[in-house]
Amino acid sequence: MNQRGENTVIIGSFSGYNHGDMLILKALVQKLKREGATVYAPSRKPGSLSKLTKEMVIPLPVEMTEDKGGKINSKAEISKSTLSKIGSMDRAIVTAGVLYKSTVGLYKDYFDVLFENGIKINCLCVGIDKLIDQARKVLQASDFISVRDSASYAKLKEEGFEVTLAADVAHIMIDRLATGKALALNVRSGGNISSDFMLKEMSKVAGDFERTLIIETAAADKKLSKMLAAKVVNSEHYFGLVNPINYFEQCGFAITTRFHATLIATSMGIPTAAIPYHVKVSDYMKDIGMEEYIVWNPESLRGIIKKVKQAGPEVREHLLQMARVRAEKARQGLEEQSE
Repeated sequence: MNQRGENTVIIGSFSGYNHGDMLILKALVQKLKREGATVYAPSRKPGSLSKLTKEMVIPLPVEMTEDKGGKINSKAEISKSTLSKIGSMDRAIVTAGVLYKSTVGLYKDYFDVLFENGIKINCLCVGIDKLIDQARKVLQASDFISVRDSASYAKLKEEGFEVTLAADVAHIMIDRLATGKALALNVRSGGNISSDFMLKEMSKVAGDFERTLIIETAAADKKLSKMLAAKVVNSEHYFGLVNPINYFEQCGFAITTRFHATLIATSMGIPTAAIPYHVKVSDYMKDIGMEEYIVWNPESLRGIIKKVKQAGPEVREHLLQMARVRAEKARQGLEEQSE
């Protein structure tokens, strides 16, 4: 049972420049504040984090070092004061993609402090791909585990964990429907598809639309998005601290690569073709009954968009129904971890 007035640290990617994880953070903070908790979160951009959460979250600074050429190193320098503060918490919430094979190592210093101090851990709506030792250790130390997709659920049940199948809490924060007709493009490098090939095929599809919005949901995609914007005539390129929901609202179709861009678009009722740079994207599309709209090969983009158009309002209604179901699952997951 959570105690009112707890000091709670939330572990995730909260620099202020990853809109998906910021939606998750805002949903968690709303719930925790109602419980009377004081909420902390490590962040590389503490000023932005404080502004975006309207000072409802106390940021714990994480410095990124630069080499002589000005390039940011991948290893964060975490101050002793930040680690000491994490070690004084009553509870830690681990969420989103923190436990994936490619990311769990980034949070090792946090986890070590949590383990050393015996701090209660809740893994809330996480995703799992390959369960490596670090992730397993976190899960074994957790009082509560919920996952956001059925593939992660199956993996953990097979491993013998007690786990709840919920949904990503970002669903809770999507409060409007798309009403426009533009094409939304969201691009991210990675996976088995070359960036050049992906941009080429996306630009071909964009030629069939009168208006195209290139919507970034993470700062890491800026360079690739600019390259795409240069290929698409009369495109509009959006990124900033403004919620991307404002831009997806103007669209009637979407091609996405990032997980949360896919989640936002589909939850707003936008028929979406998703390019799975990571298994979490394809797992999500399968869970919402949109497997046939997964783009395994960008050459199939036009065919998939044509299929979506032919399906018409049936796809949109299906997506809105799934959005309601998943938002309710996310709420239930939040309530269960509070019991």
